[in-house]
Amino acid sequence: AFEPPTAIDACVKELKEESLMIFPEGHFQRHHRFLYFHTGAVRIALQARADIIPCHIYHSDDITDYDLRWVSPGQVNIVFGNEWDLSKYYGKQNNHKLVRKLTLELESKIKRLHPDYNRKYKNEKKVI
Repeated sequence: AFEPPTAIDACVKELKEESLMIFPEGHFQRHHRFLYFHTGAVRIALQARADIIPCHIYHSDDITDYDLRWVSPGQVNIVFGNEWDLSKYYGKQNNHKLVRKLTLELESKIKRLHPDYNRKYKNEKKVI
């Protein structure tokens, strides 16, 4: 594994040449809820001058053995949101307050893609 600055640079290089899928939570767990969203996805997008297309994968619990960290063949659902234009923020990846604010906005965009959003997440409070 790369150290965070090296990982960011490697992702920026990759994103400038190809598309890149990033899971902002950074890991998975069996508790069927969203985890803390890390700022790396937003920092990478700003540094690479790229927009973000939020997506949410659900029903992955049906094919994942969390104890063995194993994924079996099966069906999952992936929902894509609208492209998020970040151009007015390009180059501001070192503004920590802005990056955290944008990360919370990304988290909100991804949660709204969840089929149970209104029941589970709509009234959730977030602190910057």
